[in-house]
Amino acid sequence: MLELITGKTEVPDEATAVTATLDDLARVGARRMIAAALQIEVDEYVTRFRGERGATYVMPDLIGVNGDRAADLLRARGFRVALVGEHPYPGVPGGIVLRQNPQAGFQIAPGEPISIEVSR
Repeated sequence: MLELITGKTEVPDEATAVTATLDDLARVGARRMIAAALQIEVDEYVTRFRGERGATYVMPDLIGVNGDRAADLLRARGFRVALVGEHPYPGVPGGIVLRQNPQAGFQIAPGEPISIEVSR
């Protein structure tokens, strides 16, 4: 039978002992996986949906990913990204994309504005 571990686990470090909960470790791992997946998704969209008369792309779905990471990736590809709002959202950590414009699936071209709203 599985047992819930609620205490903190000591993680040895060369200089000092660092304590971290399993939730903290899982959260860090999940953020890294989401960032890597977003990078792959954006790269695939960029490669797959280039238009014949100039570069156009299909807007990826940014909902649920880290807003700073998404903005950095899109800006690196020539898009203008603006944070247009921060709103509290129960159960969602700060900085996660809640809304985006244009929506996922729309055709966009470099230089076009993209707006995102994130959780606070």
